[in-house]
Amino acid sequence: MSTPPTEDQLLAMRYADGELEPDEREAFERRLANEEPLRLEVSELQRLEVLAREVAPPEPGRLAVAALERGTLHRLLGGLGWTLACAAAAGLLILAGLELAGTRGLDREAGLLALALLVGLLLLLVRTLRERLARLPHDPYRDVRQ
Repeated sequence: MSTPPTEDQLLAMRYADGELEPDEREAFERRLANEEPLRLEVSELQRLEVLAREVAPPEPGRLAVAALERGTLHRLLGGLGWTLACAAAAGLLILAGLELAGTRGLDREAGLLALALLVGLLLLLVRTLRERLARLPHDPYRDVRQ
């Protein structure tokens, strides 16, 4: 027959789960610094949490995003978005350096690079929104109010 958990074990569980109020957490962490048995209890709880995550089935939201990531459109949005954004940002930095060096007449190029940067960032935004919308139906916190 098992014995009920002690107050320290319950406190350690609440600490490992992130359920302590800030002042309780600070007091508990001061105790952790000085009490080896308490540190071992928290370490064991954290080890069990890691093991539980390893054997748990994947979350539905993660499966939804994985399915989305296998799609050509999603990969294209990410690749093209990052390529445009990075290339345009690098081009704008080069143009800024040329402007500082005294070269003139780069207004058209700067405008095109700025547009490419904007389009790249918009593609990345669309990709992120698609991921969020794919996860939303599976989000266990969507109805939680603060």
